[in-house]
Amino acid sequence: MKKYNIALISLTIGYGSIAQPLQYDNSNVDTIIIESIAYVAHDVKRNFHQKTNIYTLYYDSNVDDFVIKSYIKTEQLNSKIKQKTVEKYDSLYNAKEKIQNLLFSVEQTYKSVNLSDFDIDENNIGSLIDSAFLLWTENTRSQERYKDIQKCKNIDDFRAFLTEQYSEDKLKEHKVSSNAGQRFSIYIKTSLNTYWVTGSTYYRSNQPWNRSLLDVFSSPKYSIINFDINNSLLEILPKDFLNIVKLTVLGVMQDYIDEWCCKYK
Repeated sequence: MKKYNIALISLTIGYGSIAQPLQYDNSNVDTIIIESIAYVAHDVKRNFHQKTNIYTLYYDSNVDDFVIKSYIKTEQLNSKIKQKTVEKYDSLYNAKEKIQNLLFSVEQTYKSVNLSDFDIDENNIGSLIDSAFLLWTENTRSQERYKDIQKCKNIDDFRAFLTEQYSEDKLKEHKVSSNAGQRFSIYIKTSLNTYWVTGSTYYRSNQPWNRSLLDVFSSPKYSIINFDINNSLLEILPKDFLNIVKLTVLGVMQDYIDEWCCKYK
């Protein structure tokens, strides 16, 4: 399997040093684009509703750091499109370091998942499950469903879910949401290529991710299970970014409810 090398170029002239751009696959990283899409398509009513947030950062050699270029929110209802450019947002400190962590995380094909990856124990698992249940967009808040989730508010069940749901076997699985869903995408633009890393459209936690070259038909796609991707994005993105909650532990809890509590209990 091809490995993408990530490094810092250190260039020194005399006693001083100049900018040190990040590298991905042996070429300088120019731009990082992070996109979140949420969409619903009604086949019968022939309605289409989509929201999109796009957050763009570029490398500025003058400050040797990544700088926010734009933050754009778009909403489309059938053929009507509204677009808004967010003018005020929090500054991103240590952006270069956070981007580097993101690049490292998409480099790893598989990182095992266990309880220590999440701030969850027997004392807070119940409240986290309740919070995830309330975030469901589907009309599934029936009394029967609520009873289902009460039965699996224990840490042993959650540990078993992590072992099964995020095993290496899941790298071979390709489930796709059809009429409704969400998708996170990361575009890594270098001086030579653009790489596309996209989250699962089926699972709420976005795991597994898929990595490929953009617009290259023959490019192989590699599946990735690594929650460092989620955590790196949380360090970079604005707090109001579309569907950002699904990158958190609540996204994992939603998968736990859907794929475990309501299926096996």
